[in-house]
This record gives sequence, structure tokens and C-alpha cells, in this order.
Amino acid sequence: ERRLAEERVQVAQRDAQVEELRQQVAEERTSVQARLAAAAADLEEERRSASVQLAERDMTIAGLEELDALACGVVRAAEAQLADRNAKIQDLESEVLRARQVEAALRAVQAEKAQVF
Repeated sequence: ERRLAEERVQVAQRDAQVEELRQQVAEERTSVQARLAAAAADLEEERRSASVQLAERDMTIAGLEELDALACGVVRAAEAQLADRNAKIQDLESEVLRARQVEAALRAVQAEKAQVF
């Protein structure tokens, strides 16, 4: 009887230990779940932030590409203007050359007339 009582005490102690371990496991599970939830929330926030940064970067790239296209248009317009001005300068130089040739021819004719008279 005494032995049976001792075994019952030991079984009761083991049951208490098992219950305590179950309680610890449940608390640890709750703690791990809370940490996982917090980590998941942090990761989601980082994902959102990265997504916003990517969107901002894409908008910046699009803006730079638009500015580049505008700058290329301005450069092409300036080059066309410069080519037009160069053509006008060449036309004017040709006119000046013709005028000098006509002037030289007139002098030659005047010189001939002067010799004749």
C-alpha cells in the first residue's frame, strides 16, 4: 500500500512535470508565432517600401528619358538652324564673289574705254 502510494505520488509529480512542459511549449509556441507575425509584418513593410522605391525610380527614369528626347529634339533643331545659316553664308559668299567678278570686269571695260579715248 505504501509502495502504491509512493508510485501514485511519483505519477502525480510526472503528470505535473508533463503539464508544466506542455505549458512551456504552449508559451514558446505563442512567442514564436508572435515573432513570426512581427517578422512577416516587417517584411511586408520592406516589400512595400521597395515597391515604392522602384516606382519612384521608374518615374525618374521615364522623366530622364523624356528630358533626353526633348534635348535631342533641341539639338536637332539647332543643327538644322546651323545648317540653314551655313547655307545662307555660302550663298552670300557666292554673291560677293560674283559681285567682285562683275566689279573687276567693269574696271577692265572702263580701263579699255579709257585707253580708247
